[in-house]
Amino acid sequence: LNKNNESTRAAWAKYYVSKADSYGIPCVWWDNNYFVAATGAGSSESFGLLNRSSLSIEYPQIMQAMVEATANRG
Repeated sequence: LNKNNESTRAAWAKYYVSKADSYGIPCVWWDNNYFVAATGAGSSESFGLLNRSSLSIEYPQIMQAMVEATANRG
């Protein structure tokens, strides 16, 4: 969840996706296009990465980490 800790979240996403990939388990991010400030109410349902209104990536470090986690497949 967004707690103004994108780099920590990116590191976890990279580890998780990389580990799952090593076992042949595919991963997906359930992007519900919901964005709330770190201290906002309802932030427990905030899983958006791609802002569909502005067509921008809200958390580019997380997106990049997930791509990198599977970039070296054989």
